[in-house]
Amino acid sequence: MITVIQQSSAVIALQPARQKEIPIGLDITVGNALAEINAQELKEKKPNEEGAG
Repeated sequence: MITVIQQSSAVIALQPARQKEIPIGLDITVGNALAEINAQELKEKKPNEEGAG
């Protein structure tokens, strides 16, 4: 994630016309990562809930 931010910062510095596009791309990337984390957490919780019932 840090590498993505560092690369994006370099792109922003080199291409000021794309300044609005980069944060949108980062928002999508972070959102996808959070969704994946959430999905993994739900997968881990589900067997525990089924076993407890």
